Amino acid sequence: MLRIPKKLNFALEEQVGPPELFVGRQKEFSWFLGGWYDNLIRGKPKSQAIVARRKKGKTVFLQRLFNVHWTAHNPEVIPFYFTIPEIRTTQAEFAKLFLRALINQLVAFEMNEPQLVTKPVAFEEIPAITQDPVYLEYHRALLSYEKISNWNMMWDSASRAPSEIASLRDLRIIQIIDEFQYINEYVVDQGGKVIDTMSGTYLTLAEQRKAPLIVSGSEVHWLLRIVNGLVGRFDSWSMENWPEDEAKQAVIQYAKHYQTRVDKEAIEHIWKLTQGDPLYISQLFSSRHNEKKNFTDPLVITEVYEKEMKQGGGIYGTWMEYMAKIFKDVNESNAKRIILYLFQQARECTRAEIIQDLKLKESEQQVQEKLQALIKADLISQGSGFYRYTISRDKTYEWVFRGAFQEEIDHFVPDIRSEALSQMGIRNYEIGLFGEFKLRRKLQKGFYLNEIAKNGPQIWVDPHPIQERVPKKIENQTFEIDLIVESDPEIWIEVKTLKKKFGKTQLRRILQLHQALSKTAKAPILFVYAPGGFTKEASEELQKHGILYGM
Repeated sequence: MLRIPKKLNFALEEQVGPPELFVGRQKEFSWFLGGWYDNLIRGKPKSQAIVARRKKGKTVFLQRLFNVHWTAHNPEVIPFYFTIPEIRTTQAEFAKLFLRALINQLVAFEMNEPQLVTKPVAFEEIPAITQDPVYLEYHRALLSYEKISNWNMMWDSASRAPSEIASLRDLRIIQIIDEFQYINEYVVDQGGKVIDTMSGTYLTLAEQRKAPLIVSGSEVHWLLRIVNGLVGRFDSWSMENWPEDEAKQAVIQYAKHYQTRVDKEAIEHIWKLTQGDPLYISQLFSSRHNEKKNFTDPLVITEVYEKEMKQGGGIYGTWMEYMAKIFKDVNESNAKRIILYLFQQARECTRAEIIQDLKLKESEQQVQEKLQALIKADLISQGSGFYRYTISRDKTYEWVFRGAFQEEIDHFVPDIRSEALSQMGIRNYEIGLFGEFKLRRKLQKGFYLNEIAKNGPQIWVDPHPIQERVPKKIENQTFEIDLIVESDPEIWIEVKTLKKKFGKTQLRRILQLHQALSKTAKAPILFVYAPGGFTKEASEELQKHGILYGM
């Protein structure tokens, strides 16, 4: 087992930014620095494929894994990190890019020169940084094959270099290759045609015990198709959200970095809202809409989060990358209807159910092709059977989709903010509990009456204990008071619904309470809080009777 050094040397720059923003991943480290590492030392590792959608933290984990090995600096275990570019690249250039990165990093590790990792020299300049005859022989081989336009041999030589060097020198070279799915999509031959069999290189190389691979990719089903094609060569590792303890630690770290106030309740709310998704937590704090820098108010959390889920937001943009790819290739309208249907059903559905309930006019084969296309785009998933389908229980994904398309599909505009509040655990806010919660936060800090009430005097009230839902017997009548501020005089507060305006029906009870209080020796201040607003008649009556009101 390899222990993570207390102080890391960051030879490879990490996309996470400041190192303290890397949080958790204990489960992953326990395997890749524990059982898998032990197997590597014993000469029996198996290549691994880490799969997860975009911005789940795969890349930053692999970069941190590289830096852990770099810092530990076991001379017999050398990490090698390479990202396959998402651009069209000739096979010749790809081979040179790969070998350039490999030799730069091997020399960097041997000489403890991290700048060769962050700023590798060009392929042509490799002889200037090393006189190692083995490295130079690979360099000369690629140049020779390039002169005779034998691009296949260029890649063959480059791809075999890690395992051959490891075997020759009795080393372990950990090949960490990010965005592996692009290997079959962007490398072209001399005629400009994509070589969709490039991954076949690893049918043999993935089994080389001294240079195993750890590959990752953000197009889940795309990568799995490649890995499954390399039968038995890779074990798949699904990178999930942070577990609760790590997610809450991430909230604390991000709050500190982005100078945003959080407390215990805010941390709990953000956990429930994001379910520990690294993208969602990161976007919430880094958002340009996080102007108030105060997430102790749940409304501020939902306000920022909602904007991130709309056009222009980072969460919206990430999900739209997936949707845009598929909607241009299939019947867009029906594809959207299928996704919404699966969200609404919240269970596995058969192809027959989908066709029947949505009254699709396409043939079973056409619907099947559409469903498979949605699976390949990582928008839905295969269920327990070949003709059964389901969709992620990711509420944020659902909100992004429904916010963008539901009105178009079934003419219904979803109340995303209300649902987000419910997801955070504020489930009964529509009947006043959330308005009560928000108001209580304000009252606990001390306040001027005219800050909370439209018709309140400019009188300061120091922080006092606040009672909730207190039954009070007055003149043989019992009234339950939502909030009582134990000041002198006391302030009795009635909290009404968020959505409906305070009107005639609610007014009747308040006037009854006011009348009963008027007969007492020391009447409290009566205040009505209605975030939904007041009807004209209600506001005039409250004003007339000297009852404070606000929203």
